[in-house]
This record gives sequence, structure tokens and C-alpha cells, in this order.
Amino acid sequence: MEDFKNLGLEGVTSENLDAIASSIANPPPNLIVGKVDTLAEVAVIIRNNIGSLQILINYADGKTPINDQLLSQLEPTVDNYRPPASTNLGLVVNADNLHAINSALRAVGGTAVNAWTKVNAIAQSYQRILNAADGTGNNTELLPTLEDYTRVGVKALNAVFTNGNNTDTAGRSNALSLLNEVLDASPRTRVATVPALESLAGIAARAVRLAREKETALSASDINELLKTTLTEDQMEVVRSGITGTRDDGSQVRTIDSLNEVKQKALDASAKIRAYADSITNPAPTRTDYQNLGIVGIDDTLHVTAINSALATSRINGAAVARPRDLQTIVDAYLRILNEAGDTTNAAPDPTAADYAAIGVEVTLPANAAQLLNSVLHGKTVDDINTVTKINILVQAANAIHALAKGKIEALDATPLTEEALARLQSQLTTLGVSAPPSGTLQAVIGAIRLSPDGGQDIDSLVKLQNLATKAQDAQLKINAYADDDSKPVPDATDYRAMGVDKIDGSNLAAINSTLASPTVQSAQTASPRLVQSIVTAYEHIFQAADGTECQHDQQSLQKRGRRAGGQLCARRFQWQGVSGLCRQFFDGGIDTNPTPDPASATARRRQRSLPGPAECLAPHA
Repeated sequence: MEDFKNLGLEGVTSENLDAIASSIANPPPNLIVGKVDTLAEVAVIIRNNIGSLQILINYADGKTPINDQLLSQLEPTVDNYRPPASTNLGLVVNADNLHAINSALRAVGGTAVNAWTKVNAIAQSYQRILNAADGTGNNTELLPTLEDYTRVGVKALNAVFTNGNNTDTAGRSNALSLLNEVLDASPRTRVATVPALESLAGIAARAVRLAREKETALSASDINELLKTTLTEDQMEVVRSGITGTRDDGSQVRTIDSLNEVKQKALDASAKIRAYADSITNPAPTRTDYQNLGIVGIDDTLHVTAINSALATSRINGAAVARPRDLQTIVDAYLRILNEAGDTTNAAPDPTAADYAAIGVEVTLPANAAQLLNSVLHGKTVDDINTVTKINILVQAANAIHALAKGKIEALDATPLTEEALARLQSQLTTLGVSAPPSGTLQAVIGAIRLSPDGGQDIDSLVKLQNLATKAQDAQLKINAYADDDSKPVPDATDYRAMGVDKIDGSNLAAINSTLASPTVQSAQTASPRLVQSIVTAYEHIFQAADGTECQHDQQSLQKRGRRAGGQLCARRFQWQGVSGLCRQFFDGGIDTNPTPDPASATARRRQRSLPGPAECLAPHA
């Protein structure tokens, strides 16, 4: 064969090589006189042997002209499909199928038609396809095979189900079944060319492939063409999702009836879910409904209860779940939250603030509040969070505690919290899993949270929050004990900070402690960060007033001096009326504002004296 190609002669194949060689050795007398001794005579022998096969090859390869004897010929005729008698082939090409078979030649290319036996096989395969397409379903016994479709140039059945060296043979088989059923119910005109047949095969293949690969393209126009229906693109998104929820091998969409059933169940499920999201007076969706819509992850009754509770919130309505992908987002978010329950090893991905928002919680969680809540869920069970109502309680608690963190003392903190507010905050703390504070220490815990950084990073986990609360409780008890008995351990700056008292450092610590050590200050005066902070604030004003200038004792001058010193010190804060002369010396005569403390000896001395010291000037008015 290579010898003929090297001479520029085409049409010689393994199937006709022996016959051509024989004709060259013994040329037919009606063609060649004498021996074959020119290239032109060899070409005559080849043409005689293959007949009009070269015309078919040229057409299949897209060459022009296809017939060098008739330059105006554009495509093969029925006569061109008549093989030499020596082939003993009788092709089934006629006027009815000529156009179809010509389109097959163009689809497969010249190599696939370079022998009459190949052309014959193509003609027979296409004829089987045309025979099946008679417009009446389920009446054809001999349906086309995968090889028939492949032989005439249909590629989709193989291409859609092949990935590298791997072929999904089960899916391809089910796609072939669907295609044949559609073909059997179609008129011949629907598949009269390979491009039309390829389009139909591609739709059937993608409809089946979608069951395994959710990203497979399948449009409303595709499914409408396949099933002769009138879906919109919005409806098609629902149907696509329903198909993805069927078995991966495509066995649930391998027939027209089964595909139609999947389509309708998906549409019905979507309508039911949307109706429930609009009003819980409508029937609640079941696990089957979610599965029919192709929603992944709803595996049991607990999941159904959880997702239905999300649909029942005021933040989620029918429009919010009209697209299956949006409903799947809600489901995925709730599943992440459920997976967080009991996840003490932190193996599951953490839910984000967006996840909590997605399921319809009533407040928006800052990121650190969401982190706090996630850590709280590690100590919960799925039954603790199987409805949005239950999660809302936790979300509100986490959000409220996070909101306390300001990083500083604000003017509002000077106002005592009401019993109702204290009870609410204690309930929120214990809801999150913080141990109930010992009696009298709740306000210290609240104060410590207030003084923590306003981003909430110091309380973004239950461990951090509990640690902060424990330190606040311990600090409050330590400061109370020292106020009642100055032989107890002396508080340091970290103790005050731990219970939520600000602005205590080495410059004023001794002075503050001396106030606590005085007989007039007891634990009742240190029972909250607010009370202790008032002592600190008072000392700030006193240190500003202690400027070494003798005080004028009339009320007017004292008020002026107080204002000048940084606030109405004399008239409003300390009520100077009746304050001892030693007090006035403390404020006006210049004093050591950072004495070296000796609590035991200082207390003994004060108990022996009748005049109050600097701390006693302060304490009754703080």
C-alpha cells in the first residue's frame, strides 16, 4: 500500500490490495491492451477495482472536486454507492437515506470509508437508526447499538462518559437506553443527519451524566427538545437539581418516563418547600421532598427538623429558597453548625458568622462572637441546637457578651446595672457554659469583660471567657477580703484590672490600697468594679488638687478650687462640709501621693489617733 501512496495513487487498502495486484498482473482486455506499463494504466486499474469509492473518500475528507471526471459534482449520488460486482456487496443506499449516509461520511472522514466493506457497514448502521425513528414509541425490536452510533460518527455517547482512560460504562449504557427510547418515538426527519443525531445523543448523554456530575451542562432548551416539554430556565434549575439527586449511574433517568418522573417530583418538592418557607401553616417538607429536589446532606429526621426550623424563620421566605443552590447553602450552613456540636477535637470546619446568618438567626454575629459560639457548641449535643430557636438563644447570648467588651470604662458604667440586667447577663453567661459566679462576683465578671479589648479577641472562646471570669471572681473576693481585713493578701494592679477596674498602676496602687485598709472602707464599698472605680476616680481628682496652695475654707473658694483642679471636687464629689483640718492639709499643704505602704503598722497607728488620715478623707465620700 505504501508503494502506491509513494506514487501518488489513492484508494488502495488492505481489503483491495490483492485484487488490484492481480488486475495489474492480468489486466482486463477491455481496459488495458497488453501489459500495464504506465502510471496512468495503474490508475485505471485502481479506479476500475474500487469503482466510485474514491468519490466517497474525497467527499468524506472534504476535498474538491470529489469527482475528477465530473467537476460540478458536489456530493455522492446513489450510483456512487454501487460497489464493483467483485465485492459481492449490495449497499442499502437509496434516495430516502442518501442524505443521511452522506452526512455520516462527512462525520467519520476518509479513512473510515476507504473500503467498500466500511461504507457498507456505515450504510447498514444508519439504516437501523432510521428504521427505529418511525414516530411510534416502543415498537422497534432491533434498536441501534453503541457501535451503530459510533460507526456513523456520533461521538457524544463516548465523549461524555470518558475521562482520560476511565469510561463510565454503566452511565453510557443508560444514556444509550434513553437515546434509543427517544429515537424510537421520533420521526425520521428528527435524525436525518449526523449533526441532528449528535445533538440528540448529546442531550441524552448529558441528562444521564448529570446524575453523577452536577456541573454537567443541561439547559431548558435541551430537556424541552428531549422530552418535548416547555420548561423555563428557572424550572430547569429545579429539574437539574432533582436529577443530581438520583443514583450516580443514571439508572433513574434511563427512560423517558423515569426522567419525566424525576422532573415532576423536583418541581413539586420545590413548590412545597417554598410554600412552607412563606407560611408554616402549609405542609412541612419531608426528607423525601428534599431528596427529590436533589438537596444533599439531609440524612435523618433531625436534619429535616433543623432545616424546616430555618425555613420557619422570618428571615427566610419562599423566594429565598426558590433556587435549589440557595436552599443547599442553608442546608450546608446548618450542617456545619450541627457538626460543631461535641467537636472537642476541632476536627470539623468551623461555622462562620455567615453560616449563622444563612439559617435565619435573629442577630448578626461579629466574627469573634461566632468563634465564641463555636467553642460553646463543642460542649453541646445536636439535640441542643436542632432548631434555629435554640440556636437563637445561644447566638443572642454570645452577641450580648461580645458587645460588653469595650476595652475601657465608659460613662455608662458609672450607672449601676438593674437587677433585671444582672439576671439577664448571668443567664447568658451560664447559657454559654460559663460557671455560675460565686455570690457577689457577677459584676466583677461583667466589669472584666467590659475592660477586655473591644474586638472581642480576649473572649472569642469559652476557655478564654471562663478564664477571664474566674480571674475576675478571684480578684473581687481578694479585694473584698482586704477591705474587710488588711492582714489579708494585698491586691496588686493585676487584681484590680482582672475585676474590671481601670487606671491603677504603680503611681496610685499604694494610695488605693491604703483606702481599702482604712476602717471606714469595708467590702460593701468594694462590692463592684463601679464602686472601686469611683475610689480611683476620686484619687485622680485629689492628686490634681494637691498642689501645695493653702485652701480657702469658704464654700465659694473651695468650689472654685475644685473646678480648677479638674472637676467640682469640693462642692460635689467630696462634700467638704465637716471635713477635718487634716484633710484640708492633705489637699492644700502638699503631700506624698505615693507613700510606702505598711498596712499593719499604718492601721495600728490610725486606730490610736483621733484624726483621720488621707484615706479616711476619701472613703466616706467615694
